[in-house]
Amino acid sequence: MGEGTRQRLPNRRPHETFEFEHAGVRYSAGIGRFQESGAIAEVFLNVSGKAGSAIDVLARDSAVLASLCFQHGAAVDMVRHALVRNSDGSASSALGELLDRLSREPPADDEAASATRPPPCGPPPSADAVATSEPVS
Repeated sequence: MGEGTRQRLPNRRPHETFEFEHAGVRYSAGIGRFQESGAIAEVFLNVSGKAGSAIDVLARDSAVLASLCFQHGAAVDMVRHALVRNSDGSASSALGELLDRLSREPPADDEAASATRPPPCGPPPSADAVATSEPVS
């Protein structure tokens, strides 16, 4: 995959779902993985019971942007570390909480391949910037 090239996903692919709570709000999350390496390729976020609300739209949009970063070669930890944190180090956003949970997973088998992927979306963050399987179509 050349620099700046998006790694496209198949139209039908496995999808893992789960729910979690962040800041008193219940979220439904989904993840899709690259078939070759098992690395995270896309994430989905929805606010449970609040479809179309402002918070739901922000959650969905943040997941789309994160997914595009992953498909351009950014690692979960790279994106996670670029997001805002609370003073205790916990995630400030639902996307941050989701990525924290995903970063606690064992690493993908293909660590060497991920090291050769193109750089993440944009420059690295500055020091102060702080399941059920179902197909997706």
